Amino acid sequence: MSRAPTIPTPPWEMPDVCRARVTEIVVARCSVVRLEDIIDTIALAAGFTAAEMSSADGYRSLNEARQLAMFEAQAAGFSLAQIGKALNRNRSSVRDGVKREQTRRAKQ
Repeated sequence: MSRAPTIPTPPWEMPDVCRARVTEIVVARCSVVRLEDIIDTIALAAGFTAAEMSSADGYRSLNEARQLAMFEAQAAGFSLAQIGKALNRNRSSVRDGVKREQTRRAKQ
């Protein structure tokens, strides 16, 4: 299943130069979308590392970035269990994270 990469629309402000760089990274690396690429790209755009994305830390900006990664990964076709394993979460936490991101997008 080959899908065009989904470029994240983060809930925080990101300079256009950074957004363009994120787009380049996604397009260059994602002829076949990998879960790690989604997490790395969103972490980069939000100013976090992949290790922070899978950490137990729970402050707001990190949670929002993590939930965005969950949403984008599910949209790319990954299962809740696969996403949870990559982010060190259980599948119900991933489901809740996806719902929170959907709610945030509905408010915009």
